[in-house]
Amino acid sequence: MRILHLKNLIILIIILFSFYLISPYHKIYKLYNSIKKSDTEFVSKNIDWVNVKSGFKDDFKNIVNKAYSQTNSLEKKILGNLFIQIIIETLVDNLVTPKNLILLVNDPDKYKDLIEDKLENPIKKINYIQKINYEEKDFRVKYAFFININKFRVSFIKEDYPISIDFKINSFKWKLNRIYLPVDIIASKINN
Repeated sequence: MRILHLKNLIILIIILFSFYLISPYHKIYKLYNSIKKSDTEFVSKNIDWVNVKSGFKDDFKNIVNKAYSQTNSLEKKILGNLFIQIIIETLVDNLVTPKNLILLVNDPDKYKDLIEDKLENPIKKINYIQKINYEEKDFRVKYAFFININKFRVSFIKEDYPISIDFKINSFKWKLNRIYLPVDIIASKINN
């Protein structure tokens, strides 16, 4: 009798662990399909917008710091600091939304146009979004697995731009938690 309970418990643990291992892959698949179908409601509910926006703000600050710290021009350094303090907050709040994420995936040219409308001269030179075309041949997944017990990372390369995306489990639900931009590559594009 006791062996039967132990066997049932082990089977239950294996089933729960298997579900845990498969669940982030399923969430990624559902999120990607909802973006392709322009389902803003699903996208809104399955992305932790506060953390994603905070991550974009940090990345943009790093991009501007790296881009303008390499220059000797005092004017560019001052412009970079002003840009960091004033524009990044508003820019991220306006560009990192469910509709704009859907626009980025479904029609990158329109998203690029949207960014160009919102950006001023120095950063307008960055046109890495223009390089995005959704052909399978230029998309390579480098890594897709757990980075700790409650975080799952997908790292991929798209047209030589490495991007990592973190999903975090909270209340038994996986949500997109952070997108890491290729800071060094983007900063080098600003300097050119």
